[in-house]
Amino acid sequence: MTGRITIMRDTSEVVDGRNETKSEEYFKCWCDVSDLLSTEKYAALQQSLEETAVFKVRRCAKTDAMRMHLKEFSVIYKGDSFDIYAMTPVENSTRYLLKCNRVS
Repeated sequence: MTGRITIMRDTSEVVDGRNETKSEEYFKCWCDVSDLLSTEKYAALQQSLEETAVFKVRRCAKTDAMRMHLKEFSVIYKGDSFDIYAMTPVENSTRYLLKCNRVS
């Protein structure tokens, strides 16, 4: 299934001696939405990652920049927010799989 996602970036800065986190839109892109494979789903359930989704996005400069800083990014899909816990290159490194866990 094809869908549109928004990737958000969380940045923090010190204001009046306190950390303030703000979330801003990093970019929007089209993706293929799928579920984990059976073995991956079993491993995710063991780690208490119950509501997971996989988004296949194309490789570009923005997704390459995300790779080393996954904790700063999250995905919004159909109004639901997902934390990214893994990013895997596929299809001869032309696409990435964003493995995400839904934020409750």
